[in-house]
Amino acid sequence: MKKLLIILSAVTLFVVAGCSTFDKAALTATPNVTPAVTNAVTGAVTPPATNTTYAPNPALVAGIQQAQGYTGLIPPPYGTAVDGLLALALAGLGLYARSKNGQLSTANSVINAVVSGVEAVGHPETKAAIQNAAVAAGVQVNLDPVVQSVGQAMK
Repeated sequence: MKKLLIILSAVTLFVVAGCSTFDKAALTATPNVTPAVTNAVTGAVTPPATNTTYAPNPALVAGIQQAQGYTGLIPPPYGTAVDGLLALALAGLGLYARSKNGQLSTANSVINAVVSGVEAVGHPETKAAIQNAAVAAGVQVNLDPVVQSVGQAMK
C-alpha cells in the first residue's frame, strides 16, 4: 500500500509540474499555407491564408501511452483507475487541440475579411492607422504577409 501511495504521489507531482508549461509542451503547431483561389465563373478571389494547426505533442502522447503500459503493475482496482485517468488525459489533449484549432480558424477568417475590406476601400488613413496599431502591438511582421497576399489576390 505504501508503494502505491508513492507511485500515485509521483504521478501527481509529474502532472502538476507538467501543467505549468502545459500550453507550450502539450501541443505542437504546424503552419499550413492555402494558395489564393479564383472562381472561374464569378471571378471572385479567395485570398491565400496561412493557418496554424495544433496537434497533441507526439512525445507527450507517447509518454502517456508508455505510462498506460505500466498500469498493469499496479494492483487491479488502482491500476485500472490510473489507466482510465491517463486515457482521459489523452482525450483531453485531443479536445484541447481541437478547441485551439477552432479559435485560430475563426481568427484567421476574421483577419482575412477585415484586410480584404480595407484593401478594397483603399483609404490611406485607415491603412496607416492599422499599420501603426500593428507596430505598437508588435504584430507588424505577421500582418505584412497577409496584407500582401490579399493585395495580390485582389489584382
